[in-house]
Amino acid sequence: MINFEEINTSLPWYFGKLYIDAKTLTLVKADYSLNVDNRRAAMNMFVRKKPGSAKVFPIETAYQIDYSEENEKWYYSYSSAYMKFVVNWKNKLFNSRYDFNSEMIITNRKPHEENWKKTNNLIRPSIVMVDDVSGFYDKDFWGENNIIEPNKTIEEAIEKIKEKI
Repeated sequence: MINFEEINTSLPWYFGKLYIDAKTLTLVKADYSLNVDNRRAAMNMFVRKKPGSAKVFPIETAYQIDYSEENEKWYYSYSSAYMKFVVNWKNKLFNSRYDFNSEMIITNRKPHEENWKKTNNLIRPSIVMVDDVSGFYDKDFWGENNIIEPNKTIEEAIEKIKEKI
C-alpha cells in the first residue's frame, strides 16, 4: 500500500492509497479523495450550471477503483464514487445537502468483435447524466432486478441475480 498526497496544495488535490500486488507490481485498487477546502476551486471542478441565487460546492468526495486478474492480465472490475454537496440559497435560512453515490461493476468481459474507432457515440466530459439508455448492450439484462435496494451493495445484488442468470 502506498499513501499519496499532492505536494502543491494551493488548489484542490487528490490524496489516498494505492494498493499494489507485490508479485506483479500491478495496481489492484485505488482509494482516494479530493481535498475540497478551497471551495471556489472545488466548485469550478464539479459545477457547470446553477441558479444565480445559489452557491453550490462539494464538501466531501471519495472514490474507489478495483482491478481483478484474469488470464494473467489485470482489468478494471469495480468502481464507486461518493460526493456530498451543499447548496446555499440566497434569502434562505438553512442550506440543502445532497449526497451522490455511484457504483459500477463489470460482470462479463469479452473482446469487441467489430473494428472499434472513436466516434461521436462516446460519452463526452460535458455530459454528466442523461436519461437515454440506448447505449447499453441488452436493455432487458437486469429484468426485474434493475433496482438495487439502498442498504445493499452492488456486489450483493450481483450475487442475488447470479442464481437466475
